[in-house]
Amino acid sequence: MKKLPAIVLIAMLTLISTWYVIIEVISPPSKIPGRIVTSEFILAGQADPPYRYRILKPLAAHMLQKLMSPLINDNDPRYLDIQEGHVVAYSLITLASFASLFSFFYLYLRKFFSENASMLGLLLLQAVIPLSITFNLGFYMEGDFITLSCLIPLKMTAKSNSK
Repeated sequence: MKKLPAIVLIAMLTLISTWYVIIEVISPPSKIPGRIVTSEFILAGQADPPYRYRILKPLAAHMLQKLMSPLINDNDPRYLDIQEGHVVAYSLITLASFASLFSFFYLYLRKFFSENASMLGLLLLQAVIPLSITFNLGFYMEGDFITLSCLIPLKMTAKSNSK
């Protein structure tokens, strides 16, 4: 039960961050076509640097869309259309990215700080998330969270191996 406040905080911050990114970046109708084209360019290796090298999120979204393909049909209103499939795939990836980001960051902070200080660190991380996506290209920049959520465990492993 000692970890319950941290788990609740991680869940709340994950949902808030995911909601913010979905509303501001992923789901606005004016941004979806540009996001789809950019994803296709990245997967084809034709995007401009640095996006050409950021293939993790578009590749994961492409695989999710393939898994959801029985649910996607532009001609039948009972199914998702291609744009809705794109939004669902990227929303799920964003949810998983933030859940792992906040969890791993909390575990990393707990190695060095108290429970309260670690939870404060999570709140500070949450505070900078809107600043990291507001004035970028707007239709694709949220992809860096998945990279960050992968780098924190690597940092934790490198620290423990160096002792």
